[in-house]
Amino acid sequence: MKMIHKLLDQMSLIPINFQYTDPQPLSGQGFCFQSMMQQTVYGTYWKTKESSKQTWLVLFHGLGAHTRTDGYLDFVKKWLQQGYDVIGIDVRGQGGRTQNHRQIDPKGLYLTGYPKFEEYYYSLIYMDSYRLIDICQIIEPQHKIIANGGSQGGALALFVGAMHHNVQMILADMPSNTDIPYLITHSKGGFQAFLSHDHLEPWLLEDIDLLSYAHLIQKPILLASGSIDDICPLKTCESLYQKLSTKKSMIVYHGFGHGGYDDMHFPKKLKFIEEHINEGQ
Repeated sequence: MKMIHKLLDQMSLIPINFQYTDPQPLSGQGFCFQSMMQQTVYGTYWKTKESSKQTWLVLFHGLGAHTRTDGYLDFVKKWLQQGYDVIGIDVRGQGGRTQNHRQIDPKGLYLTGYPKFEEYYYSLIYMDSYRLIDICQIIEPQHKIIANGGSQGGALALFVGAMHHNVQMILADMPSNTDIPYLITHSKGGFQAFLSHDHLEPWLLEDIDLLSYAHLIQKPILLASGSIDDICPLKTCESLYQKLSTKKSMIVYHGFGHGGYDDMHFPKKLKFIEEHINEGQ
């Protein structure tokens, strides 16, 4: 994991240049900041109107969504109603306000920037996500921080939860970027694009695959997966769960694929937070 630490060191030298921008849906406040490759990353935060829990719910979106899509905003509403302040970013080049630093690889998004680690798509998105946690502390420095997301968003929640000491809890549904060799050969997700490569760069497993980060996660974590998920198969989530040595829980939704169990799972997230949030200090 030397390469990811080196990249974090490089990013620490880049001025964050945090700025408020324009109003966003649901009375959200837009903002932007600088990240790697001279990229401006855009995001939104929402303040609850309920009795505040003094906690950020960092909501990372899935592949192809962004902070203005209906599904994302539905999640925002749910968390706001429970007293959480919500914050998120538009991931590079996925239809939101954040542009991509380079053109998408014609063979697939997951190959963009490969084989150069410093230019690889998910190397840079990991950096953007890490910096979002710094933004949380700029806006509300006393808030607790929960990292949450599904699929790609679950992967980003895992990364910041492992690497940023100010994250108190992780809620990761059907996380991607986990057990990448298995994803390449056994899933219908984006990593199957690597089937066109005879050789995998070692850093793909050491610095991008989230199984490599399991030992760094020392805060409560709740995982969820569908039993017939063919994008982020159950086996990949199970592999991560087995490597974790922290307070952990995993719920399998039998008969469900890549999502579709949000209404059932949301109350279980609330219960997990209530029972374990103070264990992640």
